[in-house]
Amino acid sequence: MRTTALNHVSIPAVDLQESRRFFTDVFDMETLPTPNFGMNVIWLRIGDRQIHLFESEKPTGGYHHFGFEVDDFEEAYRKLKANGHFGGDEAYFSKMYVMPDGGVQMYFRDPSENLLEIDLPNVDDLDRELFG
Repeated sequence: MRTTALNHVSIPAVDLQESRRFFTDVFDMETLPTPNFGMNVIWLRIGDRQIHLFESEKPTGGYHHFGFEVDDFEEAYRKLKANGHFGGDEAYFSKMYVMPDGGVQMYFRDPSENLLEIDLPNVDDLDRELFG
């Protein structure tokens, strides 16, 4: 037996509705019907996978994260920057890194302080003037 796919990722949300708005407004994710688990949960579609937001009293912070791709990396950057999602721990996130294979990774925090990463497969597709 081997693993064949990732189905979903669950992340905490201090304010479920604020986190839902963040993911639906910035990344155009679709809110999905959610079963009754006896706790507050919101499911979102991310491509053919899902993100499950579950209510939590405190943010996790730290460096645990997941990465995803978007159809417009530069527009994601503009929206994240306009909404103040870069900053904080300057040693790790709110930066972009070019990978040895020519890909780019961009790190940011969501409203519940979860660390997230957006990947761009080819640095040559990037308007470097936008990012300085």
